[in-house]
Amino acid sequence: MNPFARFPFLRYVLPFVIGIVLEASFQIPIRFCLPLLLFFLVPIKLFAYSKWLRSRYKYRFVYAAFLQLFWLSFGITLTAFNNPLIADDYFEKQPQKEYLLVKLQEPLSHKKRAWKALGEVVGVYQGEELKNTHGKIILYFSIDSIEAQQIYCGDELLIPSNANAIEGPKNPGEFDYRNFLANQKIHTQVYLKSHEYVLWKEGCNYEILRNVYRIRDLLLGILAKYIDTKTERGVAGALLFGYKDELDSDIVDAYARTGTLHVLAVSGMHVAILYFVVSFLFRPFQKKKAGAWLTAIFTLVLIWFYSLLSGMAPSISRASVMFSIIILGKTLRDDISIYNNLFTSACMLLCYDPYYLFDAGFQLSYLAVFGIVFFQPKIAPLFIVKSWFGKQVWGLISVSVAAQIATFPISLYYFNQFPNYFIFSNLIIIPITTFLMYLGILLLVVNPISLIAGWIGWVLGYLIHFADLIILRIQALPMAVSEGLYIDKFQAFELYLIILLGAVFWENAYKFYLKMMLWLCFIFMIQLSYLKYQHLHQEAIVLNSIRGGFSTNIISGTSNILYCDTMVSASPQGMKMHFKGYWNRQWVGIPSIMHEPQFISTDNYILNKNYLITPYASFYFVDEKMKFDTMPIAIDYLVLRHRCKKPLDILQHTFQFKTLVLDGSLSASRRKKYQQQADSLHCHTIDLQSSGAIEISR
Repeated sequence: MNPFARFPFLRYVLPFVIGIVLEASFQIPIRFCLPLLLFFLVPIKLFAYSKWLRSRYKYRFVYAAFLQLFWLSFGITLTAFNNPLIADDYFEKQPQKEYLLVKLQEPLSHKKRAWKALGEVVGVYQGEELKNTHGKIILYFSIDSIEAQQIYCGDELLIPSNANAIEGPKNPGEFDYRNFLANQKIHTQVYLKSHEYVLWKEGCNYEILRNVYRIRDLLLGILAKYIDTKTERGVAGALLFGYKDELDSDIVDAYARTGTLHVLAVSGMHVAILYFVVSFLFRPFQKKKAGAWLTAIFTLVLIWFYSLLSGMAPSISRASVMFSIIILGKTLRDDISIYNNLFTSACMLLCYDPYYLFDAGFQLSYLAVFGIVFFQPKIAPLFIVKSWFGKQVWGLISVSVAAQIATFPISLYYFNQFPNYFIFSNLIIIPITTFLMYLGILLLVVNPISLIAGWIGWVLGYLIHFADLIILRIQALPMAVSEGLYIDKFQAFELYLIILLGAVFWENAYKFYLKMMLWLCFIFMIQLSYLKYQHLHQEAIVLNSIRGGFSTNIISGTSNILYCDTMVSASPQGMKMHFKGYWNRQWVGIPSIMHEPQFISTDNYILNKNYLITPYASFYFVDEKMKFDTMPIAIDYLVLRHRCKKPLDILQHTFQFKTLVLDGSLSASRRKKYQQQADSLHCHTIDLQSSGAIEISR
């Protein structure tokens, strides 16, 4: 089976994607990229213009090889040009910059401790001279800043040039927020108090993006007018416009754990609903060519306007591009393969921004659509259902299963969990949310008629509450989700190879592919068994890096203990963000939390509130409450925490330690003071807040 025969555009997308990955991984200098691109372009042109070469069939493979290499080098070059860090006009590369001129790219969103917005640095002031620049920056405004509430998308602000680089993860297995933002070409952030910025220029009222966001705020205001409760209003905003600022974190977690989070992310389903609504309303006009073109143009404008309203997320962008191709193809009466639509839209989006490739939502949305297109037609005939209702139910089940087959390896890689009841939850939620979409659109249309809008708003809020209740009940069922399913990149690749071999065997029934798939499954199981054996015998201590809090993780086999203060344990979301990735990686479950253990003795460690002793390392925890013994104590790591004030020279008389550890629960001033004392006494010191966590394992 030749995949290029059925999906010809794949021959271009595949090397293009490889080129993007190569450039992102190895950072090939841009001065080498353009010559490389030209080097492969010249022979392609020779083949194109030489009749003699084109007439020689045996040389066609050379032309094909150069064409693949050209697309590969094009991916490398395009990614290099999209890397802001290497551009000469990137604002961070400008010398002697005093102030930054920043243009807001979105309205401010309200966070717990600050207002947040994305900005574009359009210029830097070097003295009195303004130099044009570019580069994205995240702006945080103090929560009590009244001025911040009066600025809007499109406004230009003058701020000091004290932007900070975004820090990487401080704990093992922690979510890499720096890399996440780097893939969006964001590398800096700044926190601003009321007196630290000036509104330099108000945004132009003719700017498209500014007006689109104003329209979105107006529509969100209509939802707020008729939906009283914040939880239901947050779901309605996410469902209709992808607006997530008011979403409740527990609701988001429940949708994620039941495999239905995709309904809260504006995606292909939402674009499809718009497409079918417009097609239904304009059906009488589509009988003539002019009417068909007018319908197509109106539909395209509406879809892309809706994409702008939704913030141009990768999922909505992908859906908009793909539906645009379908609409144009249908209007031209030209049959276009759905696979070519998929690969063409992917190529177009990656040409616009190659870093879309590393976005989890982008990957999941494309894999889900590919799975539905490829597997659903093969799954659907497995059961013959005669009734209309039965066909609809089986259709939804087959679509859910097809999408899950294509996405579960990458879902395991990113989220380390699998929703066991995804069929059941999608079977209920997708019809409800589809109806909610139509009802939400109707509410926005009939808003001028208050009586009717009031009734529709009440029904909409009640149905959203009903949907949330169902999701929460499904989440609470026994074994609703399998957690801690950690796999690395290589294992995810192996799973996709198994799926690919199974799909090829399903397509043409060659036993060779079945044997290869079974052998790969056997190798994969051997790998998992070996990893399981390793984790059953693991021993590890992690001194975590938490700003303002103390936390030490003790892992012995499958046992997991978190020795921490109440500041850490009081924040389940914080623990999940900082530690859950490491627990999944080590194949251990939720830890037993201890605040002041009196005495715990096992075969592998001894734990007291002041010390931890293992066969491979020993730790002593010193705070303001500790009473010092007269006998010297030999220890590997002396950990200073909380309000410890004892001078370091006195501590040296009591402890014979190899490494001094400054915990994140110490204040910044005390850490600085201890660091100065350690430097003068030539002590090996580790500051957890600046250098990150320490992992000691056997």
